[in-house]
Amino acid sequence: MPIADDSTDYKIEDIVAERRFRLAGHILRLPHHRHSKTAVRWTPAGGTRSSKENMEKDIARRLGRVHLTWNEAEVMASDRSYWRQAAEQCVLQQHGRN
Repeated sequence: MPIADDSTDYKIEDIVAERRFRLAGHILRLPHHRHSKTAVRWTPAGGTRSSKENMEKDIARRLGRVHLTWNEAEVMASDRSYWRQAAEQCVLQQHGRN
């Protein structure tokens, strides 16, 4: 795991945040017809939206920390090494370590 090295002590919250950001990259790389990708942006007709909103807002908040829009993130997520660096940057910025 790239975020945990000998030079810095990371909390479990940091590790979870990085993994969630990396999961967002995985979802963004999926083809548009995959249910996982569709579910993140889908708005149900007349149904409850709390869990859907939470996931969408969580991903949008993480993207905002590295100044990315959804469309930009979809393009950039295709480069996995870049995305891993962005995930680490997101966590570092969150805790003011950058």
